[in-house]
Amino acid sequence: MSFCNDIDVLTNLNMSATDVPSLLLAKAIVKSNAEIRAAFSSDLLAALDVFGEKDESITTAEVNIDEDKITLDIDIPTGARIQFNAGSGETDELPSPLVAGIVYYAIRVDSTHIKVADRKDEAMAGIQIDITDQGIGTHTIKRLFPAIIESLAEDIASYYVMRGLYSGKMPSTNEWIDRYKEAKNLLEKIAEGTLQIEGITLKVGAIQSSTKDYKRTFDERDETNWKTDPNKLEDLAND
Repeated sequence: MSFCNDIDVLTNLNMSATDVPSLLLAKAIVKSNAEIRAAFSSDLLAALDVFGEKDESITTAEVNIDEDKITLDIDIPTGARIQFNAGSGETDELPSPLVAGIVYYAIRVDSTHIKVADRKDEAMAGIQIDITDQGIGTHTIKRLFPAIIESLAEDIASYYVMRGLYSGKMPSTNEWIDRYKEAKNLLEKIAEGTLQIEGITLKVGAIQSSTKDYKRTFDERDETNWKTDPNKLEDLAND
């Protein structure tokens, strides 16, 4: 499983696909995934696999508009981030008022049913969206990774992108290096258990969130300082 994708890393950097060589971006994401896997225990990685990103297909028959709930084959905890995407048919429509690509939050009814909330606090309070129709066609619901994991993965990948692009002498500190150091520090705290991930359950019990306030301001746009540096690309590949 990959903890981030190329589109989100580019968005994190406020760059477009034409700004970054595709090979560099792919290698940066691979290194980001590797650093997260290396930091976490096998139990935590297993928990992320269980509670992390997964897709599920839903049909109109699985949408109960009387009770505003959806039937699933995967167990989604309350407060988990979810997204819906409509089917590929010309007439396919999501159940109203759900919108494709918007991040919603799950309200767990039981192991095979959820309701949907607009915001995290509403999910925790059990305030669901009123689903007014079943939609048309077969759609996809995606359970997303905890936001903190995606954020850390994107920041680490962004660091490696900038490291590959930076053609001048590498400074000892700047915004993207600082974000990388902060991300690594948070990974260490999560691995130690002093910082805990919301929605992940290990053998020690339910974990409460200490990472909800993690914010990024990653934006390196001084293009005079960077361009593709073949030597650094080779170093990145060999690390």
